[in-house]
Amino acid sequence: MGTLKFPVALVLILLFSACGSEHFSYGGIPEPDVAFTVYSASSYTDGSVTKACYWINGKRVNLDLPGVTGDSWAKAITVSDDKVYIAGYYYDGSKDVACYWADGVLKNLDVAGIPGTGSSYPEAIAVSGDTVYIAGFGNDIYNPYGCYWENETRISLELPPGILVTSSSDIIVSEGDVYVTGMYQSDDTFKIRSACYWINGELALAPRNLNLTGLYYHSYAGVITVSDNVVYAAGSYLDGATWHGCYWVNGVRHDLEQPQGTEDVNAMGITVLGDKVYVAGDYVADSDGRYIACFWENGILKPLNLDGIIDNTLADSRVDAITVYDGKIVITGCRRAFINFVPSYWLDNGRVRCDFPGVGECLSINSQFIVIKPRI
Repeated sequence: MGTLKFPVALVLILLFSACGSEHFSYGGIPEPDVAFTVYSASSYTDGSVTKACYWINGKRVNLDLPGVTGDSWAKAITVSDDKVYIAGYYYDGSKDVACYWADGVLKNLDVAGIPGTGSSYPEAIAVSGDTVYIAGFGNDIYNPYGCYWENETRISLELPPGILVTSSSDIIVSEGDVYVTGMYQSDDTFKIRSACYWINGELALAPRNLNLTGLYYHSYAGVITVSDNVVYAAGSYLDGATWHGCYWVNGVRHDLEQPQGTEDVNAMGITVLGDKVYVAGDYVADSDGRYIACFWENGILKPLNLDGIIDNTLADSRVDAITVYDGKIVITGCRRAFINFVPSYWLDNGRVRCDFPGVGECLSINSQFIVIKPRI
């Protein structure tokens, strides 16, 4: 999983598009009997307005936005000391405003120093002690400017000379250090995007810079985790016209197996268990351009049960994240049927569909967080 915030025995967090208020079997797969409490965050449609919310075991909890009548979105969720923390943003009539909720209480994030429109967007959240950490970015009309927040205070990320644009996509706290992953872009004719990560806001050119030795194409790192003081990140790089999936171990790249006859590979989540590195993602079938969900174990491709998906030539399947919980591989993502996206998750390769009875389909396949805690 890409966003392990605490030791595995306490809380597991993985990227997911939220599931709704009713679970049921799909494609002959029974609903699993697991001792989880599941927290998920996303948004739903209420008439013409998009509203941020979260679910606890499928029961929806609306998020308060005093005085706000515009759209709102929940982007990430975590749980610490039985408090629920959610990062998101809302439209105030002129710009998008980054914020978070602590047990339902709204707190705006500082946007001082963001150029242009001043819009700001969170991507990931972590909590350590009494401090809330959020990774995200502000942007003007054209460019993102990566940062992270400690509580409501914005902290800029160090950039190499000649670099003006950056974005951050994931954050963790390990042994008191704050790790943020993302990319930066060169301010020259080529506009090369380079995968990287920061520790406590500082960028080191090696090994934390994840540039690809001998290659001069774009790369990005979307998720990060730390295990036994080793830093793991997953993302993709562009070679020619094709995006290839990969993961890095302390800055050393490992390619993900790519099926023949496929196009782009997207690595969306990562987790580590012992000597095994699990990466979740998807690839594009060259024959019809559909996304096909899958995962990798130490770089070796593992197919997912796609019953009810691959027989529909109009359907995509996307994967957001992966973790191993109580000996079971848990993978989360979405399937597309025509214009709608339906959240799903896989438990030991059995797919379970989630739905939104009464409020319509899932809005998009934007990555969210899901938190799994043992039931007491």
